[in-house]
Amino acid sequence: MAESAAAGKKLIRVDVSSDTICPWCLVGKRNLDKAIAASNERFNFEVRWHPFFLHPSLPKEGMNRSPCH
Repeated sequence: MAESAAAGKKLIRVDVSSDTICPWCLVGKRNLDKAIAASNERFNFEVRWHPFFLHPSLPKEGMNRSPCH
């Protein structure tokens, strides 16, 4: 953690790897948002998002869901 000059609050950097179509990643994002909101008075947060592909071999044109499930 580094000291934030703006408000004298500690800076917490968070790196998140997430898949935009994963429902559990959405749950995690909402929980992260709640945690940040609950701690926003004491800390500043810098969240950096990085892509994570659950199915990297998925063709660009897509595919039917049934073979995957």
